Amino acid sequence: MCDANYCFTIVDIGAYGRQSDGGVLYNSNFGRALREGKLDIPSPSSLPHCTDVAPYVVAEDEAFPLLRPYPGRNLTQKQKVFNFRLSRARRIIENTFGIIATKWRILHRPILATPEKCESYIKAICCLHNFVKMDGASARAYCLSTLVDHEDHLGNFHPGEWRSQSTWQRTTQMGTNTSSQNARCIRDLFADYFVSEHGAVPWQDHAIKRTE
Repeated sequence: MCDANYCFTIVDIGAYGRQSDGGVLYNSNFGRALREGKLDIPSPSSLPHCTDVAPYVVAEDEAFPLLRPYPGRNLTQKQKVFNFRLSRARRIIENTFGIIATKWRILHRPILATPEKCESYIKAICCLHNFVKMDGASARAYCLSTLVDHEDHLGNFHPGEWRSQSTWQRTTQMGTNTSSQNARCIRDLFADYFVSEHGAVPWQDHAIKRTE
């Protein structure tokens, strides 16, 4: 997991590649703490510029059982907007992985070391990445604005340079979990907000039409 500044906030290293993403989350320390309510997550609060109250959530893809995109092809405009906005949020973690895969060349090839040493190497990379990102001058040189994905004022997507420079690819293994009724209600709450006068961005409808 990461924050909006491309800094890692939680990492879990060492799961087997055959495990689904949902299974890795479920068996991680973070996943257990989340299920047991031990993360000290802030209480639900009002969404910006309106009175609707929503819980704090984790942006995820289809592999996880929590806040997931609407499935299927015959979606309503509201559902398409939600999926687009969720995809934009998830893009932050993709950019974060893209940055480290571009900057730390050891990640461009299989690491010839024991699993224990590989785990230490990756932990060190994540820590050093965060250290550089939190220093203003160093962060600007380390991560140029063109390196990561961005959108213009019309919502047109411009891929970051890491996508052509890096060998890292996002590989999602689908889990078997389904989202709960509570998670679906929360998804509907955000979907309503994203098409309201308070939560909409002016170019989201244009961006959706462009991808259809």
